[in-house]
Amino acid sequence: MRSPTIPNHGRWAEAGQVLAMEARALKAGGADFAVLCTNTMHKVADAIVCGSGLALIHIVDVAAGRLTAGGIRAVGLLGTRFVMEEDFYGGEMSARHGVDVLLPGEADRAFLHAVIYGELAKGLVTSATRDRCQAIIADLASQGAQAILLACTELPLVVSEADHAIPIYSTTTLHALLGSGPAGLAGRGIGAENAVARLTQGPPVRSLAGKEWRTRQDSNL
Repeated sequence: MRSPTIPNHGRWAEAGQVLAMEARALKAGGADFAVLCTNTMHKVADAIVCGSGLALIHIVDVAAGRLTAGGIRAVGLLGTRFVMEEDFYGGEMSARHGVDVLLPGEADRAFLHAVIYGELAKGLVTSATRDRCQAIIADLASQGAQAILLACTELPLVVSEADHAIPIYSTTTLHALLGSGPAGLAGRGIGAENAVARLTQGPPVRSLAGKEWRTRQDSNL
């Protein structure tokens, strides 16, 4: 597995411009919406939509819709430092969806960030990392987390729902199922006929209306 290239803070604007250019090409090719298949790069989601005019199925909206549909109002968030510590993810989930976000302590956040890029992104999985992740999850549960959100594509390599009493949700899975259209929605136990109707009504898509975000939510995912 190739290690992802994550821009430093001085290059986020450049990354947003590149992705906006790609989104414009997709729109010109007939795409109705885009799915950004990474958690951390949603830091530039605004730049993509504003720079392309193409609607985006935002991973935070998808994840929050699943959580609130299950009555979950407090979630433990695991991911890169960018995801855990910056407002574009946890802040969005709290402000837009009313979900309280609980974070691991400083040492645990540093650990998660390091193993994501130093081990998991390289395909390395160790029992020590799995054990540490289990301890982090147990600590978040003791603080009141009703579920855990794996907001990183690599974390499911070391965290399994079967290992925990608390519900574990992979944003990668939720995002992919919704973005795949009727077949993906049907895979969540929704009848194919209803899946088609709900996709037509609109998934949680963020689009540009003037200079403002406009969000259509499907909280019953």
